[in-house]
Amino acid sequence: MFTHRVGDGVDFAVSENIETLHGFSTRIGGVSTLSGRESMNLGYDRGDDPDCVAENYRRFVSAVTGGRYGPERIARADQIHSDTVRYAGAPGKYEPCDGFWTDVPGVILTVRVADCAPVLLYDKEAGICAALHAGWRSTVLGIAEKGVEAIVSHGGKASRIRA
Repeated sequence: MFTHRVGDGVDFAVSENIETLHGFSTRIGGVSTLSGRESMNLGYDRGDDPDCVAENYRRFVSAVTGGRYGPERIARADQIHSDTVRYAGAPGKYEPCDGFWTDVPGVILTVRVADCAPVLLYDKEAGICAALHAGWRSTVLGIAEKGVEAIVSHGGKASRIRA
């Protein structure tokens, strides 16, 4: 189940199943004016003004974290509809992939979706999280399984993972 939240004018949702700081954005609360992507556009590759996208990330991260973190904590990558899941040990832009996992507190994993599904996995005891972009190609290739495998191969247990 999801709960709707608003912070700093930004609407977002959180899953009651995941016990770590996280959020799923909506279009409400951003500054983009690009036709068809008004407001909370988080895609640098969509023709939007990069300053608008950066401001949208700033607003979204601030809303989700209650102002504790800023966009400088984000791990992001161009998404390619693959089954590639990368370790994000630090914020920054990574080589193209469709998922991240981390065991580093404060690293904000990001994936963007339109008609694809975001998947968030978390093993609280191990302190390992994975964020996945699950389009149909990635799903067929087993990206969710790859996310679970990444968590398990680094000390997590499948029976503890919440999604």
